[in-house]
Amino acid sequence: MWVRCFSTGSEDNGIHVGLNGEWPETGQRLQWCEGKRTWRWESKQRTQKQHCGEPYKIFLEIEKPGVHEIAFSMREDGFEFDRFLMTKDRNFKRPAGVGPKSVVKSGKLPAAYAIPAGYKEVVPQPTPKKKKAPKKAQLAKPIVLKGNGVLRASEFPAEGTDFYLDRDKWMAVVPDKHKSASTSEPFPFERGRYSVTLFTVGENDGRSSYELFVGGSKIGAFVNPLAKEMYTEGPKYSVTWKNLKIETADDIRVVAHVASEDGKEYSRARWSRVAFKRVDDKPVKVVLARAPSAKKPVLVAKPIPSAPLVLPREPDGDGKVTITGELKQWHKVTLNLAGPYAHEQDNQPNPFTDYRMEVHFRHESGSPDYIVPGYFAANGKAANSSAKGGTVWRAHLSPDKAGKWSYRVSFVRGRNAAISDIDGASTPFHKKKGRFNIKATDKKGRDFRGKGRLTYVDNRYLQFAGTKEYFLKAGADAPETFLGCTDFDDT
Repeated sequence: MWVRCFSTGSEDNGIHVGLNGEWPETGQRLQWCEGKRTWRWESKQRTQKQHCGEPYKIFLEIEKPGVHEIAFSMREDGFEFDRFLMTKDRNFKRPAGVGPKSVVKSGKLPAAYAIPAGYKEVVPQPTPKKKKAPKKAQLAKPIVLKGNGVLRASEFPAEGTDFYLDRDKWMAVVPDKHKSASTSEPFPFERGRYSVTLFTVGENDGRSSYELFVGGSKIGAFVNPLAKEMYTEGPKYSVTWKNLKIETADDIRVVAHVASEDGKEYSRARWSRVAFKRVDDKPVKVVLARAPSAKKPVLVAKPIPSAPLVLPREPDGDGKVTITGELKQWHKVTLNLAGPYAHEQDNQPNPFTDYRMEVHFRHESGSPDYIVPGYFAANGKAANSSAKGGTVWRAHLSPDKAGKWSYRVSFVRGRNAAISDIDGASTPFHKKKGRFNIKATDKKGRDFRGKGRLTYVDNRYLQFAGTKEYFLKAGADAPETFLGCTDFDDT
């Protein structure tokens, strides 16, 4: 059985094939790993050994001639397929394009559906030949440095490296095939000194190890801690090397090694990104130029002028933290911090991109333990006052348990600090901490705060975290006319 499908996301990549109302093992878990968001033929079965599927294992046993019903069942939503074919040739090669023409033994062939819009077939591209350097000096158009100082795993090549891209965001190794893998990408930023952080993924099968190379030289190694869950991300699974001198186009290489805790199950040595933080933190604009005798492009840095702040200004807050709301289990608890004054039209620092506020909430028992992103809330009453500036910075929590909770605020500033993982400069509001007490909820009946937060439990319906009841939604969605709301500012 071959099926041509389109995966709209990282996990919508599987389908089952059935025969005459039954679902035989040989028709279950037809799996795709490559060619995401493209149309691609495949005939592989996901197994315990091979997450991305083994060939020759998807087939149907048809013992008698006659009319038979072929059925398909999607394992995930977001999965689309438009064609399938059946062949008795075990060595049949992947079809090209939309596949071979249909053959009808009897009757009339029904009209075919149109080829889906946005059709794109995965076709290996030949390696482009290197162009000779031009005889005359050429200047390219000015460009702004790519990204926010981050090279994500998805930007590194996977083909031919023994890595594969897992969930469209992690590089990973299939331990049944390889015990280590290596991939590299040229450094795309301006030459200078950087703090470099490698973000890995903790796993419960083993403590994977990693090595980082810059320009061919080994910078350091890291072994991530064992995780309690199948895979976990967080600060303790990252490592930073400080004050490294890096040249433009230097080779940034990541080498990862799988590991095992029990000798039976192996980790996949997952990692998500490499972040670069300039030591001097100077924003630059670059012009790419090539001299007649130069072998490599030359980057010429130019400062980007800062835009003025909105005037008049008000003084910064005093750093006072207040906890508001009904301090009860499952109710919304709000933390307000009197932080730096900002205006929504400020530029450098931009309150939405250049400040990163995070609040670490922790129950006295040690679990749950949350890191919640905070946000700029103007004067704290903008919903009613339409204020555009203020000193209120805010975060919310729906506490799972009654008892004592602690909080610790992380508040840093730096260009694009809110939308990247690189470190920022500490502010006077950094490391504010305190405690508050949560009582049991007193809500009953139709008030959901008596049931708990709605959570996804890998099932058809959402489940209340407190009572473990399932939530069945009924009724029309709303609002159908949300763009006509009179309470939106500046419409």
